[in-house]
Amino acid sequence: MRYAAERMGLIIFLCFFLSGGSGLLFEVLWTRELGLVFGSTTLAMSTVLSVFMGGLALGSYLCGRLVGRIKRPLRAYALVEAGVGLYALSVPLWLQLYPKLNALLWRSVGDHYAMLSLLRFFATALLLILPTTFMGATLPLLSQFLSTQRNPRGVLGASVQIGALFALNTAGAVLGTFLSGFELLPRLGVSATNYVGAAVNLSLAVIILLCERRLLAPPAELPLTAGAASELPPNADADADADADDGTAAEPLPPPYVPTPRQRQLAVTAYAVSGATAMIYQVLWTRALAIVLGSSVYSFTIILLAFLIGLAAGAAVLTRLLPRLRRPVTALGLTHALTLFTAVWSYLTLDRLPEIFLVILRGASFSVDELLGTQFVLAAVAILPATLAMGAVMPLTIRIYTASAAGAGRDVGVAYALNTVGAIAGSFAAGFIVLPVLGLQRGLLMCSGVTAGLSAVLLWHGERGEAASRRRELGRAAALGLAGLTAAFIALAPKWNLSHFSAGLFRISIAKSIIYLENRVMPQLLYYKDGISTTVSVEQWSKTTALKNNGKVDASNGDDMGTQIMVGLMPLLFHPTALDTPPKVAVIGYGSGVTIGAVTQFPIGHADVIELEPAVVEAGDRFFADVSHLPSQNPKVRVHIGDGRNFMTQSDSRYDVIVSEPSNPWITGVSNLFTVDYWRLAKSRLAEDGVFCQWAQLYELSQPNIKTLLRSFVSVFP
Repeated sequence: MRYAAERMGLIIFLCFFLSGGSGLLFEVLWTRELGLVFGSTTLAMSTVLSVFMGGLALGSYLCGRLVGRIKRPLRAYALVEAGVGLYALSVPLWLQLYPKLNALLWRSVGDHYAMLSLLRFFATALLLILPTTFMGATLPLLSQFLSTQRNPRGVLGASVQIGALFALNTAGAVLGTFLSGFELLPRLGVSATNYVGAAVNLSLAVIILLCERRLLAPPAELPLTAGAASELPPNADADADADADDGTAAEPLPPPYVPTPRQRQLAVTAYAVSGATAMIYQVLWTRALAIVLGSSVYSFTIILLAFLIGLAAGAAVLTRLLPRLRRPVTALGLTHALTLFTAVWSYLTLDRLPEIFLVILRGASFSVDELLGTQFVLAAVAILPATLAMGAVMPLTIRIYTASAAGAGRDVGVAYALNTVGAIAGSFAAGFIVLPVLGLQRGLLMCSGVTAGLSAVLLWHGERGEAASRRRELGRAAALGLAGLTAAFIALAPKWNLSHFSAGLFRISIAKSIIYLENRVMPQLLYYKDGISTTVSVEQWSKTTALKNNGKVDASNGDDMGTQIMVGLMPLLFHPTALDTPPKVAVIGYGSGVTIGAVTQFPIGHADVIELEPAVVEAGDRFFADVSHLPSQNPKVRVHIGDGRNFMTQSDSRYDVIVSEPSNPWITGVSNLFTVDYWRLAKSRLAEDGVFCQWAQLYELSQPNIKTLLRSFVSVFP
């Protein structure tokens, strides 16, 4: 019966692994779907992610408070998994109502962006708060079950089991990221992928309920019952394996480590702050790597994979080492110090990645899979060491903060909720404070300073008691030395070579970039800004000036001039009555300003321009005024900062001409402007006899992809 119970335990761990995969899959799906409704602006996406993480925090906290009263936590876990699966089946039905809701909100508050954002937050919360609360409850419930009914070694054993749960759940998130990004969504589409996720959760619920029935055997047949666990001293780490199976005494374990209340509070506070810094690191690394690897959907999936793999591996390694650690507070301080050193490594590495990429690419021919694999290696070189250290923080924190095996579920719930709240704050701060105010380089240095502070505080308080006075002095000396070294590095850190960094080597046609790097004939960098949505740069070589988004040229005063002018003027010339009545025009995308500038040279009545990133408008006006006619200063032109697709959803205006000139369709977010749904929206905003003009490039797309675009367009505009 003992071995049957152990097998049931393995099944439970496997189920939590799969639960991590389905949870990440739902996060990707629901964020993508709500992005189509509310737009792809940073604020809109942050709103969705904040609600998602807020639900996780709420579920973790509430369950932590209530889990001690739940007599059968395993059954409760099965029920919340079933709740997630059942609710997921209804999400597509609710989402059908949201475009009309978004339009209603827009008509109600108009351009009052703060109020509109708040209303969208509540609308998102209305949809997602229930399933995400269920998701947040899963870790406290399983932690309580394992620590009270299957844990033979008190707090230490509970910490090991909880660390293993976290590592497996994060490893499952790796699987969910890979499958959703590379397999399920491309092959099955959104609806079928949602059904797959729901089926996984419902299956997990059934499996867990069957396991619980098997485990509800007489107490004597189990290795340790809940009743026996409750009789253990609160911090007994070594009191269960008194006799080995052969009758000999087991090797005695060292005295249990009992942290002070101050150390417990320090550990959980550091866990909350590290949740914020980890999210800021992730946002900054994602932006930086997008410039190096490109902004495609696959690139973002690759970056997330590298991040999650590091977290899972770090948690797994530390969980194996946890029984050997005698001073976990000091170990936690050293772990944050390791995070600091590896974050410094990423800072020193990121601007070198284009040259490393060039060395790999030179003289080689890659398939798509090999190119994606190479991009993953580059991402791993930069961020994997730091994420390994970050992953080790959770098991150590739980080891310090958990007061007793019987209360493990409560303590895990509180700690995980605080960490998630920190992550919410970090996500918001990264997008709206750190990136636009500090930029990538200073933002990474600021995070390094915070990480150093966490490490120094924990090392300062790592030891206690007279017997540990020598070690306490060493810890405080290490804390002071670490703070001094970090301050010196922040002050003297080398600046990135931004021309190399934004060279755009991820492009398929990289001949010019290779020539520049090999001969050091780099273009002159005129402008660089880490904006809220994208990093914008302007470069000049010879007489050509080019505007880049995340390292990719999107406009110039050179070869692009013909396209930029024609895409604005051609639909006006084709409109049957434009010469008789001043037409009303909408242009999706500002770029250099040349297209809307060409439109203003026609006798128009009014023009709305929709641009996602404010820095694009700033750069366009500063460096292309001689060819753009400064359209943003034209009284007939109104520039809207926002998502073009969302503008079409919420606007009631009708236009005689709509010009859509987004960047390439393989770029994440931009791909939403090359879909049948988007073109139907645009068609609904055309006046009678209106003309719609879509720019789509022939370069860097295969013939099947080009045919797919044309076939989709013709299905809406026959």
